[in-house]
Amino acid sequence: MALPNYLPTGIEYAGTLVLGPGGVTDGSSGISGRTDYIQKLSLPVTAVANTDFTMSIPAGATLLSAVVYTTTAYTGATATIQIGNAAAGAQYVAAVSIAPIGMVPLTLLAAQTPAFMSMPAATPNLFIRIVQTTPTAVGAAMLVINYST
Repeated sequence: MALPNYLPTGIEYAGTLVLGPGGVTDGSSGISGRTDYIQKLSLPVTAVANTDFTMSIPAGATLLSAVVYTTTAYTGATATIQIGNAAAGAQYVAAVSIAPIGMVPLTLLAAQTPAFMSMPAATPNLFIRIVQTTPTAVGAAMLVINYST
């Protein structure tokens, strides 16, 4: 059974979409797209000034965005997140408050654009730090990293 053609005259449906190591490819035209992925990281804290986490995304991947969803407010006097390419680093995302419940889209630092385009092969290659002043063990969030290969 043929599918109805709702597209303007002269435009045809793609025959097949193939998902492979290069992303999504239209079987008729050979045009390729990209494949986006997300990784999630839980961000609970302890009653210390700095709580550190690490993540790895594939070598060569392009970092597209990072968002923090705070689900339990952090009760330290301040609570910030920073992301870098080394322990305690802030090369990718400068310190920004994530203390109250809510969603915080993180700003990737423009100066690091070449690094975002092709992540290093080191494992881990993302270093995340939660910094609290007057630290408490109360607070939780989820970091969501979006990247493309």
